[in-house]
Amino acid sequence: MDFESVYLFGDRSISKLTRKKSSYSHQLGGTSTTSVQNRNIDVPIHLLLSIDQSDPAVPFRFGNDDVLELFCCYDLRVTSFAYKPSGQNDSRSIDCFVEGDIAPQDAPEWPYHNYPSSYERVSLVSTPVPYDSSNLKDAYAFASVFGLNDLSVNNYIKSIKMANKDYMFATMGEAPSSVGELLDEIPHPFFQPIRRLCTKCVNPDCINTRGLLSLTPVCCCNSGAEFMGGVFHNGEGSSENIQLAFLACPLCDTIHVFEFWES
Repeated sequence: MDFESVYLFGDRSISKLTRKKSSYSHQLGGTSTTSVQNRNIDVPIHLLLSIDQSDPAVPFRFGNDDVLELFCCYDLRVTSFAYKPSGQNDSRSIDCFVEGDIAPQDAPEWPYHNYPSSYERVSLVSTPVPYDSSNLKDAYAFASVFGLNDLSVNNYIKSIKMANKDYMFATMGEAPSSVGELLDEIPHPFFQPIRRLCTKCVNPDCINTRGLLSLTPVCCCNSGAEFMGGVFHNGEGSSENIQLAFLACPLCDTIHVFEFWES
């Protein structure tokens, strides 16, 4: 499992973010809004990544804005976080959809003492990652993003055997009853299977609340990436590998953010 990369996903295409000066405006952090209203309660959020969509190396395009902002919420009271992008420099008007045990009188609960109100700005570059959906190694490594339908019959059978072995090793339980269920348990490149999380949108104004179309993976962000340290822990090291998964609704562009932990 890759604990050290930040990936962006498009239509059968992948890019990787690394710390480097770029002619495009990709960056970690920034001083965008740190609090939004949710049911008349202030919920603090952080601007994690700004992705310059004018860069041809970025494999997706959302809306008409050049920059897509990826937010996260590290208030430990929050159990579910999603938002609808509204464009660069208009972050204060984003619509957030938050669930959790949150009362108006409560203070935010942070992962560690002196958690930053915003992340230090770091310039990033987007670099395409070679990916061949008909190659067994490539397809299996990103199975929960793109599926396995482009594999040959022989490689598809091999992928089933690989998934069965991985599933039994991870759970020490009985294998799912069907091939479809088994393939849904392949997490790669995420720590946990995301297909069960991709069933519907939480935006109440979107018809996809009925689960018409699956959510689309946009970004996989790992704590081991060398520019991500202060986001997940206080710099003293951690025995946990932490991951953020960003999934978008194909009908309304609402971005759903999931956090996974792996010891």
